[in-house]
Amino acid sequence: MALDSTIIICTGLIIFSTPDPAVFFLENQMWEWPENYTESLEMECEKGTYSDWYLLDFENLVLFCRKSDGTKHGVWKKLYLNGKVQVQRHYENNIRNGLEKVYHKNGVVAEEGFIVNDELDGDWVFYDERGVIRMMGTYDVGCRIGWWVVYDKNGEQVMGSVYKKCKGTSTEVY
Repeated sequence: MALDSTIIICTGLIIFSTPDPAVFFLENQMWEWPENYTESLEMECEKGTYSDWYLLDFENLVLFCRKSDGTKHGVWKKLYLNGKVQVQRHYENNIRNGLEKVYHKNGVVAEEGFIVNDELDGDWVFYDERGVIRMMGTYDVGCRIGWWVVYDKNGEQVMGSVYKKCKGTSTEVY
């Protein structure tokens, strides 16, 4: 039986299995569903929404929750071909709201912070591939504000800048 995906619903947890067939064509090119994707395809959607997926390109698969009218609502994940999550965010009626995490290909968090009405807002932290903090600061409706700190590869503070109204006003190098 050829289906786009198989979905098992059990107490709100939706688990995808590979499409049938696992090899299909996208933009006239053959693409094979990587075996390791199945380990990353668990999504929990809110009541009244359902999970869906699409292949963004030959590098990324996107999984998301949406309402029956197609509106993005709930968890949204973008995966690398190695099956690890690249981006995880939350939507409310097609607008990004909530905690957003971006990951390196090795699965380590690259950056994390909050989104409010599609704008970066609040504290954000940026990490290297080893999980060492490289930069941190605060956004206010998409603008950098306050004290931003940059760290070297060993986690030592090397620079700090003050931002007002999205513009750097002073910088200290250590």
